[in-house]
Amino acid sequence: MSAQDEPAAKRPRTEDEAANAPGDETETKEAETSGQPPPESIRELEEDAPGSTASTIAVAPRFHTKDTTLNVLPSTRSNLLMPLSDGGIQHLLAGARSSVGITKGRYMFEVKVVAHANNADLYSHKTLGQRHVLRVGFATSDSNLFLGDTSDSICFDGDSLLHNRVRTKCCERSGSLNGSVLAVVLNLQEGHANFNTVSLFKDGRRLSQPQALPDRLKGKALFPAVTFKNITSHVNFGPEPLAPLPFKCRMVQGAAKTDAEVVEAEAPADGKYDVLVPVGLPDEGTFDWLDTFLEQNQKYTELSDRMILDWAERSGISRNRGYAPNARSCRDKPEMSFGVKDLDDDSIRRAVYSIAPIQERHYIVMEVRGNLLREEREALLARFSAATFRRVAHIVVGEPTPEYKQKVQTIVLQQKQEQSDKLFALQQLEKKRKKELDKLRAKAESDAAMSNDEPSKHSQDEPDEEMAEEPPKAELTPEEQQLNFRPSEVKDLTPAVLSASFSKFTLPEKSEGFDAVNYEWAKGAECAEYLQEWILERKVTTRVEDIKASPWFTQQLKEWQRVLGQWRAKQSEHRAQEIKKAAERNAKQKAKMSEAAAKKGQESAGVAKAEAEGNAEGEEEAKDAKAEFADADKEPEAAEDAEREADEKAQAFWQDLDIFGVDDVLDVASADGGGGPPLFRDFLPEDWTLMNFAFELNLLVHAFQRDIDDSDRAGIHISHLDFYYKKYFGKDLRPRDFGVATLADAVDLVGEGAMYVTPKGVVSSQLPAETETYGVFAKLVEEARRYRLLRMDLGEDVALKVSAQYHAPGQHGKGHKGGYRGDGGKNWQRAVVDGGWKHHGRQQQSQPQQQQQQLPPQVVPHPQQRTWRPHTSRPQQSQLQAVRPPRNPTLQTTPRPQQSQPPAQKLQPPPAPPSQRVLPPPPAPRRR
Repeated sequence: MSAQDEPAAKRPRTEDEAANAPGDETETKEAETSGQPPPESIRELEEDAPGSTASTIAVAPRFHTKDTTLNVLPSTRSNLLMPLSDGGIQHLLAGARSSVGITKGRYMFEVKVVAHANNADLYSHKTLGQRHVLRVGFATSDSNLFLGDTSDSICFDGDSLLHNRVRTKCCERSGSLNGSVLAVVLNLQEGHANFNTVSLFKDGRRLSQPQALPDRLKGKALFPAVTFKNITSHVNFGPEPLAPLPFKCRMVQGAAKTDAEVVEAEAPADGKYDVLVPVGLPDEGTFDWLDTFLEQNQKYTELSDRMILDWAERSGISRNRGYAPNARSCRDKPEMSFGVKDLDDDSIRRAVYSIAPIQERHYIVMEVRGNLLREEREALLARFSAATFRRVAHIVVGEPTPEYKQKVQTIVLQQKQEQSDKLFALQQLEKKRKKELDKLRAKAESDAAMSNDEPSKHSQDEPDEEMAEEPPKAELTPEEQQLNFRPSEVKDLTPAVLSASFSKFTLPEKSEGFDAVNYEWAKGAECAEYLQEWILERKVTTRVEDIKASPWFTQQLKEWQRVLGQWRAKQSEHRAQEIKKAAERNAKQKAKMSEAAAKKGQESAGVAKAEAEGNAEGEEEAKDAKAEFADADKEPEAAEDAEREADEKAQAFWQDLDIFGVDDVLDVASADGGGGPPLFRDFLPEDWTLMNFAFELNLLVHAFQRDIDDSDRAGIHISHLDFYYKKYFGKDLRPRDFGVATLADAVDLVGEGAMYVTPKGVVSSQLPAETETYGVFAKLVEEARRYRLLRMDLGEDVALKVSAQYHAPGQHGKGHKGGYRGDGGKNWQRAVVDGGWKHHGRQQQSQPQQQQQQLPPQVVPHPQQRTWRPHTSRPQQSQLQAVRPPRNPTLQTTPRPQQSQPPAQKLQPPPAPPSQRVLPPPPAPRRR
């Protein structure tokens, strides 16, 4: 679309247009004849045309098909113009331009309104604008067919408004037009008082004073033209007028050859009109190439959804989202969104493609997606008969020509300059506003000084310093200078349409029914190779919108959830056993201490009795009893030392365990070769979540390859991982739920490189699709957990920060009864705050401390660390912390004291002897 063909709302006026048409195009300027006598009382300056012997044009004016819109049905002899009235096309404006133009002299033509189309049901919507429209006037040969829409035409309408991009009220309303005859007089007679003017008459009576032609139309051939809607009209070019004027005026049909320009119909040499089918890849210069072609070949009529939408805009039909380019979902098939059934149900498109094959004109059919699909190309060619049309394919694929690249850079530079000018104008307005404020402030200070009889610091006659600044010149960046195609916010195809069809794109061949196949950029095999590479690239970067999970995926997911439930039950069972052992150990320790206290009491009583009696033999018996008690104490101490040594040996074995050498993750062999705990005994909720995520990623990668069944697709691109995750698992995947910034960082959480992102951005897995056991996922997470704890002990902030809304099955989701009591974990914030997790103002232990809490009790605390009162509820964290062992003897960290403790309790005394230690009662088992 050229700049002059743009609607008035989309293009600013030029200086000439602004001078001739002040005000905005949506405004109506009252005629400057208020207070003047009506047209009847004004002396008519037009005089009777003198007789002439000059030869007149040999061909009567008519309407060529190419000079009418698609919805016009012209008669062959009487110049009767009828609009189509079905298929939604009746809501669009119709236009026609005569084949004879006037270059000089004074001539007129008439339009008689024959009939109105009255259907109230069709016009119950305000969206459709005026019910009946009639505009009569003159236009240049290269203007569009909608009078008054651009500065290349001037016309009057039924409301007595003058149109030339701006509506100007030039006379009083003429009333009903049904059966009336409107006449337009064009005066190009040099030296006449009304030179370069147009006038409107109704039924032989002047309605308006002569209206001056815009400068843009002066000196050009002006052709009679009509724009109408729901009106049948008869256009009379002569030789005699239907309604005589107060003066004699020649009709257009009687124009002298020297005063007229005649446009002959261009019939093709072989009798066939062209149907061009441009084939280009989406977002690679398709519509820019089309606009360039139409500028150079105006005889072609565009057939596309874009054309229909522009037609509706010129017809004054309101659209819900407006007509701005960024208000369309795509450029190939933009949604209509008018709110009117006849316009939104694709009726207009069907009507257009039904009319086009029966009209003799050249077409260019622009369908980005359709022209790339063989079956749709064949259906298109079937509409246009080979006997009437010559069907040609233009392949616009590959490296563009230097001329096209230069045009793209010119457009980009122009857009940058427009944006720069707008910003500069805003900055100038701001400067002006500040300057006015400074003036007002200075005036106020001056007035205040004068009232106080003080000399003014500011001169009243200080001249204004107008800074004449030129807008900065925009320049292209090095990247923009290398552009082959102009970037656009609105794509040619929507993502869903592109992903569903791009793998089927092919280039046209003559065997499909084309008379010729022309290559605009790349040629032949090079063009086909370019298309193949483009498809392979899109298979990596374009997501499949309609993909569905297979039964294999569902079966694998259910099996994993079953195994995961067994593993969690095994962990709970192991923890219950550890708690039971700790309780038995505490009971034995208490019994031992009670027995020792009793023996000590007996010993003390015997010694005291012997001393009281002074019996040497009794003293000897007391010494023997004391030695016997000492020997009896050594036996439990030896058993405790053996037990402690066994625990330390088991702890060392667990720390040095070869994780990937474990045969059974449910039963890790102990140091003595017997049965042991499960490998995931120390897993926290975050670890279970990470293991579930690792399995889901691996399953997703393999399920995608199975479901897509395309060897050319390398896999899931990292930019689409969240989309496919939502498709398969029905939940969102957000990096922030795992405490990371990107999806690639989330994939890296799975240790040992089991899941990784290739240099091309494809998510890949080193794990097989099906395994005999799922133990590899437990091993991966246990290895990652140990490495993470080691880094945390060294001071690194690498703790897992998993959102409470994202947990493995059985964690904090619906129906979970354990864990965070009260709210199911909904209000937990996993961001680390002062080393802990925040929950309704409470401070929870950080992950290293929670890790210690999951281990079985091994270390007996000092009595001051175990002070508590018996209770039946679950012990507090400070009480459980007292019995937690260090993770590694070489990397032992001191747990953070509770904030609620007084400062004096932060200093811990040295540990008491083993015989004085007392274990706390075991905590209540967690309900699940």
